[in-house]
Amino acid sequence: MRSLIELKDLGVDFVDRGALGRQRGKVTAVDGVSLAMGPGEIVALVGASGSGKTTTVRVALGLQEPTRGVARFRGNDIASFKPSERWEMRRRVQMIFQDPTEALNPRMTVEQIVAEGLVIHRIGHDRPSRRAAVVEALGFVGLLPAEDFLGRHPHMLSGGQRQRVAIAAALALSPDLLVADEPVSMLDPSIRADILNLFAKLRTERGMSTLMVTHDLPSAYHLADRIYVMNRGRIVEEGSPRDVLRAPRDPYTRTLVEAASGRPIGVPDHA
Repeated sequence: MRSLIELKDLGVDFVDRGALGRQRGKVTAVDGVSLAMGPGEIVALVGASGSGKTTTVRVALGLQEPTRGVARFRGNDIASFKPSERWEMRRRVQMIFQDPTEALNPRMTVEQIVAEGLVIHRIGHDRPSRRAAVVEALGFVGLLPAEDFLGRHPHMLSGGQRQRVAIAAALALSPDLLVADEPVSMLDPSIRADILNLFAKLRTERGMSTLMVTHDLPSAYHLADRIYVMNRGRIVEEGSPRDVLRAPRDPYTRTLVEAASGRPIGVPDHA
């Protein structure tokens, strides 16, 4: 099976400049990263802030040129894409951001927010056809009855509802891949499971892949098919959630698991 996204021996360097703009050397943000995910997979990229996750994702989205290695989308080198191919990729790969409040335009209604991508990519012949697509997307993410939400503005919604609107806006474009950046970290614990279940539903019913960028190990454990752990710009461990989080081999992964669980690896809950 051909990978949907493939990163091979990826490296990204940045110029380190002093206060006066003088070049002092280089900083390696990503070094030798290889990652692949196929259609319908949910993959978690796990690591602390500054581990290189964001830079890796920017390369996968075609927003950052790699210094070394290659990034492929559906088997094709992203760096060689023509403008039309990059435009198509932007429709096929959609981003879900950490803070739905910041991601949604407060001046737009829910209908305008969800329909915006359809207008930009010229999907739908007229407003009624786009409205039908918006209603379908809102219904799929659990905002029912969808018609009741069309005229609302983001400030009229709860945090969970705003995140559902953001997901609906991505879903309306029928993407192949969702990139979710800490998708539940800003939400109340009571509704986190509902949003995570929605990503699972997208895979089951729509065949969508999700790359979840997170430091939330419980979410990664319950949702992902595979986990990649990043530290200091490198992938230090990868495998199934059970293998990586229940029997971590790398010291950094062990530290993450122990911090999340509040106890050392191997110590039972009742100890």
